[in-house]
Amino acid sequence: MEGLELKAFQIISQAGNAKSLFFKAIEQFRQADFIAGDAAILEGVKELKNAHKVHFEMIQEEARGEKLELNLLLVHAEDQLMAASHMEDLSKEMKYLYQMIYQKKENQE
Repeated sequence: MEGLELKAFQIISQAGNAKSLFFKAIEQFRQADFIAGDAAILEGVKELKNAHKVHFEMIQEEARGEKLELNLLLVHAEDQLMAASHMEDLSKEMKYLYQMIYQKKENQE
Protein backbone atom coordinates (compact mmCIF):
# COMPACT_ATOMS: atom_id res chain seq x y z
CA MET A 1 0.00 0.00 0.00
CA GLU A 2 1.44 3.35 -0.99
CA GLY A 3 0.65 6.82 -2.21
CA LEU A 4 -2.98 7.80 -2.49
CA GLU A 5 -4.29 4.57 -0.98
CA LEU A 6 -2.11 4.94 2.12
CA LYS A 7 -3.15 8.56 2.59
CA ALA A 8 -6.82 7.66 2.22
CA PHE A 9 -6.46 4.96 4.87
CA GLN A 10 -4.66 7.41 7.17
CA ILE A 11 -7.55 9.86 6.86
CA ILE A 12 -10.12 7.11 7.43
CA SER A 13 -8.28 5.84 10.50
CA GLN A 14 -7.63 9.22 12.08
CA ALA A 15 -11.09 10.59 11.31
CA GLY A 16 -12.63 7.39 12.67
CA ASN A 17 -10.63 7.74 15.87
CA ALA A 18 -11.74 11.35 16.17
CA LYS A 19 -15.41 10.40 15.70
CA SER A 20 -15.13 7.73 18.38
CA LEU A 21 -13.58 10.21 20.79
CA PHE A 22 -16.30 12.78 20.13
CA PHE A 23 -18.95 10.11 20.81
CA LYS A 24 -17.08 9.20 23.99
CA ALA A 25 -17.20 12.85 25.03
CA ILE A 26 -20.98 12.93 24.59
CA GLU A 27 -21.29 9.79 26.73
CA GLN A 28 -19.16 11.46 29.42
CA PHE A 29 -21.28 14.62 29.29
CA ARG A 30 -24.44 12.50 29.66
CA GLN A 31 -22.95 11.17 32.91
CA ALA A 32 -22.09 14.72 34.03
CA ASP A 33 -18.35 14.01 33.75
CA PHE A 34 -17.44 17.21 31.94
CA ILE A 35 -13.72 16.93 32.67
CA ALA A 36 -13.45 13.51 30.99
CA GLY A 37 -15.67 14.73 28.15
CA ASP A 38 -13.46 17.75 27.55
CA ALA A 39 -10.38 15.49 27.56
CA ALA A 40 -12.00 13.23 24.94
CA ILE A 41 -12.76 16.25 22.77
CA LEU A 42 -9.15 17.44 23.00
CA GLU A 43 -7.91 13.99 21.93
CA GLY A 44 -10.44 13.94 19.11
CA VAL A 45 -9.33 17.35 17.89
CA LYS A 46 -5.73 16.11 17.71
CA GLU A 47 -6.79 13.10 15.63
CA LEU A 48 -8.91 15.30 13.37
CA LYS A 49 -6.02 17.74 12.86
CA ASN A 50 -3.80 14.85 11.79
CA ALA A 51 -6.43 13.73 9.27
CA HIS A 52 -6.77 17.29 7.97
CA LYS A 53 -2.99 17.51 7.61
CA VAL A 54 -2.92 14.45 5.35
CA HIS A 55 -5.88 15.82 3.39
CA PHE A 56 -4.16 19.18 2.98
CA GLU A 57 -1.01 17.46 1.71
CA MET A 58 -3.13 15.81 -0.98
CA ILE A 59 -4.63 19.16 -1.95
CA GLN A 60 -1.14 20.65 -2.21
CA GLU A 61 -0.02 17.78 -4.43
CA GLU A 62 -2.90 18.37 -6.77
CA ALA A 63 -2.22 22.13 -6.77
CA ARG A 64 1.35 21.35 -7.91
CA GLY A 65 -0.11 19.54 -10.90
CA GLU A 66 0.15 16.00 -9.58
CA LYS A 67 -2.90 14.15 -10.82
CA LEU A 68 -4.85 12.34 -8.09
CA GLU A 69 -7.10 9.51 -9.13
CA LEU A 70 -10.55 9.83 -7.63
CA ASN A 71 -11.79 6.48 -6.34
CA LEU A 72 -14.29 5.11 -3.85
CA LEU A 73 -11.66 4.83 -1.12
CA LEU A 74 -10.83 8.52 -1.39
CA VAL A 75 -14.53 9.43 -1.41
CA HIS A 76 -14.98 7.37 1.75
CA ALA A 77 -12.01 9.14 3.36
CA GLU A 78 -13.50 12.54 2.57
CA ASP A 79 -16.85 11.42 3.96
CA GLN A 80 -15.26 10.22 7.20
CA LEU A 81 -13.35 13.49 7.52
CA MET A 82 -16.53 15.56 7.15
CA ALA A 83 -18.48 13.29 9.52
CA ALA A 84 -15.76 13.69 12.16
CA SER A 85 -15.84 17.47 11.74
CA HIS A 86 -19.59 17.45 12.28
CA MET A 87 -19.21 15.23 15.34
CA GLU A 88 -16.76 17.70 16.83
CA ASP A 89 -19.32 20.47 16.52
CA LEU A 90 -22.12 18.24 17.81
CA SER A 91 -20.14 17.07 20.85
CA LYS A 92 -19.41 20.66 21.86
CA GLU A 93 -23.07 21.57 21.51
CA MET A 94 -24.12 18.50 23.50
CA LYS A 95 -21.79 19.58 26.31
CA TYR A 96 -23.62 22.88 26.51
CA LEU A 97 -27.02 21.16 26.51
CA TYR A 98 -26.06 18.65 29.21
CA GLN A 99 -24.65 21.46 31.34
CA MET A 100 -27.99 23.24 31.08
CA ILE A 101 -29.90 20.06 32.00
CA TYR A 102 -27.76 19.38 35.06
CA GLN A 103 -27.90 23.01 36.12
CA LYS A 104 -31.71 22.95 35.96
CA LYS A 105 -31.79 19.72 37.99
CA GLU A 106 -29.59 21.29 40.67
CA ASN A 107 -31.78 24.39 40.80
CA GLN A 108 -34.91 22.25 41.28
CA GLU A 109 -33.45 20.32 44.20
